[in-house]
Amino acid sequence: MKYTRYDFDKMISSNESKYIFQYVQNRKLTNIYHSHSFYEVCIILSGSATELFNGQKRLLKEGTVVILKPEDLHCFVDQSENLRLVCLSVKTEEALRLIDVFEVKLLPKEVIFDVGTSVAK
Repeated sequence: MKYTRYDFDKMISSNESKYIFQYVQNRKLTNIYHSHSFYEVCIILSGSATELFNGQKRLLKEGTVVILKPEDLHCFVDQSENLRLVCLSVKTEEALRLIDVFEVKLLPKEVIFDVGTSVAK
């Protein structure tokens, strides 16, 4: 399957920034299958969305936290009208530095948490 790759440095006007914060409400999420050159953490604040993630469909609902790594492929195939989410994109070099500083073990291929139970699925 073909996909697009979004590059962090092409998404911002300054090469100084290591973070991009997005608040999404009343906007259709992309249905273009894509990967990133960066890490991304998204939290579903309300509503739900169906995401195609590395070839598998998964439901993201209120309270879900998703961590995407640069090699992950994804797009959104459906979403509720009341979907609201926040996403923090972190430049790969910065994410790896933070992982090293906090001695975080490398994340498994798929990471999704339900904030209500704080249990990895």
